[in-house]
Amino acid sequence: MCNDNRFFYRTANGIFGEIGSFASEEVTLQLVQSKCMLPLLYGLDACPLNKTDINSLDFVVSQFFVKLFCTGDINVVRG
Repeated sequence: MCNDNRFFYRTANGIFGEIGSFASEEVTLQLVQSKCMLPLLYGLDACPLNKTDINSLDFVVSQFFVKLFCTGDINVVRG
């Protein structure tokens, strides 16, 4: 799971680095969904997740949204 998190961060940061603030949030979300989320979630249905694994996945996705929406408040992301 840790390597998947690193892959997600590395790929998402690469997307941010290439498109910066030029693209809309919708375009950025679509790119991250197609390039980052599938590898992050691949195989999760085949293995049971414990609470730590779920929290780790939640943290990765939440931090992406914090960065995307330029906020420091996690409550904004969780809505």
